[in-house]
Amino acid sequence: MDFNHFSSESEFRIIITNNEETLEEMAQAKAIMELYNDIRELQATHKEELASMKETYKEKLASMQGRACFYTRDV
Repeated sequence: MDFNHFSSESEFRIIITNNEETLEEMAQAKAIMELYNDIRELQATHKEELASMKETYKEKLASMQGRACFYTRDV
């Protein structure tokens, strides 16, 4: 490459610009992947919490129904 020639300098600038754009795009892609992983972790945690809450409410309902049967037998 002849850096004294106009088109060579221009080509060199294009290469630098393309490399900078590629690095920016890679950084953006990495950020998107990290965000996606964070979302997946939150979804997994949310599913676990929901399952736990359902089980807790199921147990409370069974307990309340058991008490309701107990109260109706005493009357």
